[in-house]
Parts: sequence; C-alpha cells; structure tokens
Amino acid sequence: MQPSTPLLLMTFVVCCFVSEVRTDYPALRRSRQFSGTQNHGTARNTGGRKYEVEQRRPTGRSDVMTPCPGEQSGNRQGVVESPNFPDTYPSNSDCYSVIRVKEGEQVALKFETLFMERNPKCSSDFVEVFDGPSIESKSLGRFCRESQKSSLELMSTGNTMMVHFHSDDIVNLQGFRARYRAHNEVRSSQAEPSNCRVWTEDSRGFISSPNYPEPYPANSSCRVPLDAGPNNVITLYFIDIQLDPYKDCPYDKIEVRDGATEDAYLLGRFCGAQGEAEAVTSTGREMFFFFNSDSYLSGRGFKAEFLVHKKPNGPKDQTGKSRGFDDDEEVLDIRESPKDVSLRYKESHIFRCLPASDKAAVTWFKEDEQLRIFSQDPNLEGLLLAGNNTLWVKEMDVSLRGNYTCRLSAGRSIRDIHFKITYGGPSIVKPACDIVLRKIPGDLSFTRGETIILPCEANGAHVATHWTRNQLQLRTGASRVTILPIGFLTINDSRPEDSGVYACVTTDVAKNCSRSFSAAVVVMPKSKVQEVCGRTSVSNSEQPAERISGGQDARKGAHPWQALLRYRNGDPFCSGSLVSERYVLTAAHCVENLRTRTAAIEVALGKLFIDKEEPEEIVTDVRDIRIHPNYRLVTVDSDIALVELADHISFNKLISPVCLGQSEHVERTFFAHPKTKAVVTGWGRTMSSRSASSRLQEVEVPIHAPDTCQRSTNFTVTENMLCAGATTGGVSRDACDGDSGGPLVGVKDGRSYLLGIVSWGDSVLCGNKGSYGFYTKVNKFHTWVKSIID
Repeated sequence: MQPSTPLLLMTFVVCCFVSEVRTDYPALRRSRQFSGTQNHGTARNTGGRKYEVEQRRPTGRSDVMTPCPGEQSGNRQGVVESPNFPDTYPSNSDCYSVIRVKEGEQVALKFETLFMERNPKCSSDFVEVFDGPSIESKSLGRFCRESQKSSLELMSTGNTMMVHFHSDDIVNLQGFRARYRAHNEVRSSQAEPSNCRVWTEDSRGFISSPNYPEPYPANSSCRVPLDAGPNNVITLYFIDIQLDPYKDCPYDKIEVRDGATEDAYLLGRFCGAQGEAEAVTSTGREMFFFFNSDSYLSGRGFKAEFLVHKKPNGPKDQTGKSRGFDDDEEVLDIRESPKDVSLRYKESHIFRCLPASDKAAVTWFKEDEQLRIFSQDPNLEGLLLAGNNTLWVKEMDVSLRGNYTCRLSAGRSIRDIHFKITYGGPSIVKPACDIVLRKIPGDLSFTRGETIILPCEANGAHVATHWTRNQLQLRTGASRVTILPIGFLTINDSRPEDSGVYACVTTDVAKNCSRSFSAAVVVMPKSKVQEVCGRTSVSNSEQPAERISGGQDARKGAHPWQALLRYRNGDPFCSGSLVSERYVLTAAHCVENLRTRTAAIEVALGKLFIDKEEPEEIVTDVRDIRIHPNYRLVTVDSDIALVELADHISFNKLISPVCLGQSEHVERTFFAHPKTKAVVTGWGRTMSSRSASSRLQEVEVPIHAPDTCQRSTNFTVTENMLCAGATTGGVSRDACDGDSGGPLVGVKDGRSYLLGIVSWGDSVLCGNKGSYGFYTKVNKFHTWVKSIID
C-alpha cells in the first residue's frame, strides 16, 4: 500500500517538536498546545440585600473594563471567577470586580480553584485581591498556584474588596473560582455562632478557633467529633491557646472528652494561656472536642493539632511535647535545636535540628504546611531545606515570617521543637567589595555515591578562597574533600551527611574585604530500584470501565513511572518513563533539537491531569540529554534517549520507576508468544473526540510478530522496533497523536516492565484496521541504558 502522510503515533501521547516534516519517512507527532477562546464572560448580579458586586474601571486605565464572571447563591454569599471558567481563560485579559457588603460588615473570600500559569512571583497570569474598592487599596496578595489556596482565606478590614484577574498572551489554563460572604464582626449576644476551622492531612489534622489568630467572636460554640478508625487512638495537643484566664474555666473554655459525645469522660478542660505542652490521648478510637465562649470580648483563641496513631501499649503521655506510646520508648533527645530569630530583609540564616540518635527522622513545618526539599511553592521562595537536618533562610522576606516546627519522630514517639522567624525590617547596607566572581555555586541535589562539584572562581591576584558547610570551615586534606586551585570544591563518594549549606568565601587580602556565595546541597540515599520498580498501589482491574476511543481513564497511581516533558511555560510536548532516581527514558525524536537548550524544558512526575497543578506532582529541571548514537531521524531507528534530571527523585506511591529487567528474560516472557498483551499510556489525541486528553489514558494492545508489523507498512521495520494495536468490534486500540516518548509496558508476576517507547505510525487516523503503532524495542538497548543510569 502507499504510505499516507507520515505521522508518529499513540492514541494518546504528547509529541515532539519537528523543524521540518518530510513525506518519505515516518514523521514525528505534533506537539500539544494550550489555547483559549477570546470570549469574555459576563457577571450575573441580582442585587441581594446583604451585598452587591460592582464592575469598575480601575483608576488610571482607559481600556474597556471586562467584568469578572460570577453568581449569587444567597443573600450572604456569592462567587467570582475568571472569564470562561471552568474552561481556559482568554489571552491578554483583565477583569475587575468590587464586592460590597453592608456597613459594619467585612468581606471574607476563599479560593476554591486556583490554577494559572506557573510563575514564582505570579507575574504572568494572576488574581490579585485588594482591601478596598480600587487597585489603589492595599493588596492582600497576588495568587496563581493551587498550593496557595489550601488554607487561604482573605478578610477585608472594611466592607469592600476588589478582585483583579490578569492573563498574558502565552499560557491559558483553567483560572480561578472564589467564594465570598458577608462576615459580621460584631461581638455581642446577638452575634451568630461561628464554627471552628478543622482541616486534615493524612494521619494528622488541626482545629482552630473562629478567625484565629484574630479574636474569636462572642457566643461562639463548636463541637468536633473525631474518629481514628479501628485499632487507633488520637493524641491532641495545643500549639497556641489564649482564652479568658479563670480558675476551672467557667467562661471561655475548651473541653476534650474520651469518646464520641459531650458526656464522655473528661480528658481535660483548658482556658487561659496554657501553652503547647498540653496534650491528651484518647483510650479508644473516638474523641470529642468542644469550644464555647461567652458574650464578652475575647482573646486570640487557640490552635490545636491532633495525630492518629496505633493504640498504645502503655499509659497516655500528657506531660510534654514528647509523646511516646511504647513502654520502652525513651524521650527523643536533641543535640542542636533551632531558636527564635529576627531577620532583616535579604538576610540569611541557617537552622539546624540534630537529634541525638541517627534513628530519629526529622520533618519541618511552617505553620501547618510540611516543608519539602527544593519546594516549588512561590510563597516559600528564599526558604530551602538543605537535607533533613538543615533549614536555610536564603534571603529573608516578609512572607517567611511565622511559626516553624522541627519534628523528631522515632517509632511512634514524636517531639516537636517550635521556633519563630520575625521580620526585622529593611536590610543594612554593607560596604561594597569589588571582587569579581566568574563562576558561583548553585543549589543542587545528588544521589549517594555521585561526585559533588561546586564551582567558585574569582578574578584577582590577591584573592584567597575557602569553603564553609553550615557556617563551619571545610578542612581540606580529607580523602573525599578537595578544593582545586581555581576555587572549585569537589567531594567524592558523596553521602547524605554531606548535605548542607555550602558557601564559597572569597577574600581580597590587599583590600581587606570579602564576598561569599552560598548554595544548598542535598545528597539523597540511593534507592534499590530493582526492589521497588514496576509496582503500583492501583491494580488494572480497579480501573474504571468506561471506554474512551478504545482506552480508558487511568486512576491516580496506576502508572507512577509516567513522566510529562514540557516547556518551561507549561506547554507539554512528549511523555517518558522514570527508570531511576535521576533518569527518564523517552524517544530521541522528542528531544534531539533540545540537547543544547535543556534550560528551556522541565519534567513533571506524579501527574494524572495534564492541565492541572496537583499537590503530589514533582517538577524538576533537566541536567542533560543523551541520545543513542545510532539514532537516525530518516529511518526513526534507535529512537531512544535518556533525560538526566537536575534533582534526585524520592520514590513514593505516586512516583516510582518502571522495571527494565534482563534483556533475555524480557524477550522470553513478552516476545516469544504471539499477541502478548501490553498497556500503553499517555495524554495524546483520542479517536472519538479527535482532541488531546487532559486526563491520563491507558489502553491494552496486543504485540504483533515482526513479519506482521512489516506487512502493515511500506517503511522499514528494524529489529529495534515492535508494533502493537488492534481493532476489535469496531473499537480501535492504539497510541495516537500526542503520545510520543511514552511507555508500553507488560506485566509479569505483578510487576510492570518497559517493553516499548511510543515512536511512530503510518496513518493520520490512529488505530485504523491493519495499521499499528510502532515502538522502540527497549530491551535491545538495555546495555546502553544501564551503562548510563547505573
């Protein structure tokens, strides 16, 4: 047959960028792009009695004002959202809404959805909220990321609030949706009762008084029943408490009961300013929390944390921060603990939390949010974890002030060390030092055993260089540590204990002045890939039954090795497979034009939806791209490449590698028998809609014999390729436009092995009868791949 327009395939892959498409060899698939319409929504206002939404042109602007859409759902609440929500918002768009409630009330606003172009400063697409009726009012914050909305509630000081949405001309996503309400600030016997705020995260949660840390309303009351589930108990302790201080707590008070009701056994009654040391533990799975205030003005209230854990062997511990539950568990000791500090703007500081036992794990928190190594939260820009024991304020900013916790845990014992960072005002101007540095170190992560190389090179005949780690000078002469004559620092055979904040300190001896540059270095333990690879927390039999163009929606965690390759502006272009802590395997045609432009792309892991920011996802830069030396674009032979990630990837149930296995074992198991079944996944075009899928898709396809593959096409099928796909009952099952680089896996004894990489296809119509998808046969390249990743 005559070949149709060549086209790389996958019923759902994200494809590559190709500068020139030829018609005499299989072509690569088109890139997936985001786009948005230019139709702006219209606000729907009904003029409720308690508040109204106005549409205003901001002062100083002459362009036509676009209203932010929204709706009223009652007299005391409403919604504001971006144009076209929940569809993608338009490019170059601005809309403004003023929310006005009656005099004496405030406007409370909380985001339900917040998904826009990812940018550390929210300078591209954003929603900004102002404490008043215009953009001249005080800004309450600029927001663009899903991670900003989880505990975010904004409150005006008066009875008006302005919401401004802005988008640029590059990436259009879902936008935002926020719910607002009229808040009564009157504290009297007529005030409406307010509810405590409760939120949970895995096996822990928090309860706080209404408006905390602002004063709670008079006549407030809340009842919170807690249930830990079978064979578990609950420990509750107070992070902060400030209620009316009277003996026996007759007025404002908290009661914690050992059961499901208000008349259960009383574990404790709390008021006044009792501190964080107070802790109570239930004897069974249930606990009842009760808070009540009288009709007088109040204090700032309380904040408590509760932990769910296995039923203890010994008695409850109610005496301090250390909460041990085994008879033989000792209180966790600490060698070095963080202390309260006040920092000026752009000032740097290192906190150390060193347990006495190396068996103790260390976890850090800011307020209620757990801090993670190389976090990508723009609210935490300037704050880094340099290994598990070191928290580094790289550059102080007002957004970093607050309450922090270093948590030690061993078995079921926990100890919390609390400390505060306060903002000390503007920075102090220091005398200038004109040392010129040609190269400076940057924040890096390594896998145990890799060689650490940190650059530092200064000009000048009288410049001396030394290095510090966590503010202590590094001594050279050790077998693993070397400072090269040009100033570079190298550490061979790196270990987790090498993690920390490294500073290159340069001193001009003649002028008696110094300059230093610091970087966070994290060394992660090397995972035993062969023990964890190919396993998932979701079985294929648990997948939804609904078919989508021969495939179906994948469940979260079903394909934890799936990787998304995208440009830094968010546009995806290919898929890949995680094969180790540092490498993703993909198609060579996806990345051959990017070898010298690695800074332009990034890799996202742990994703289910291509167009939504997800809490569990990890996004990392690319350090290097290695293309197989035998790859040829004309024939698409040896279409395989390794993408080296800038960060070490820690595995979890949503992010883990696929198995490569042994080449001979893979050949016998999956290719010795006709029509062996395999699964291909991706976000590419589906057959029914002819458009790309926003949710990860999966489809089961049979693998065909080499002669069947060759008969289906006029292009040469080499021994480095395989083909798969089927049409049964009128339903096509195949990879398609947008799936390039993605995985084709086979399952044996509960483990998934990478058999193929989505490469190319003959037909514009994916899955046509007699037309198959073609894949790079991965086990043919095991020697090359393992020589790099091992």
